[in-house]
Amino acid sequence: MKAFKDADCYFARAAQWYVIEGQNMAVIDPAAPKILTFDPWPQILFLAADGKRTIREYIYYMADQYEKDIPPELDKTIIDELLTLLEYKIIKFSKVKVQLEDTYIRPRK
Repeated sequence: MKAFKDADCYFARAAQWYVIEGQNMAVIDPAAPKILTFDPWPQILFLAADGKRTIREYIYYMADQYEKDIPPELDKTIIDELLTLLEYKIIKFSKVKVQLEDTYIRPRK
């Protein structure tokens, strides 16, 4: 994480989403007429993108969830997944806290 220049940025959702089949979710691609679905890790990160925590804070939070051995690549995995979500333009990074738009707070019905 030391070399990651955006570690102190806040991350926030930038797309509408909805729940499908229990705990799975889909995101409406803001750049194209398509729906995106994700594996568990990106889904967890998208839902965590509330604009209230920095990436560094979130990595430390996730590391604290492990009782014993923290996966050695946890920070890299989180950063890589966040960069993928950023590339899809469904999250954004900000130097200041972000108030999510109403349409991004809860899933669509």
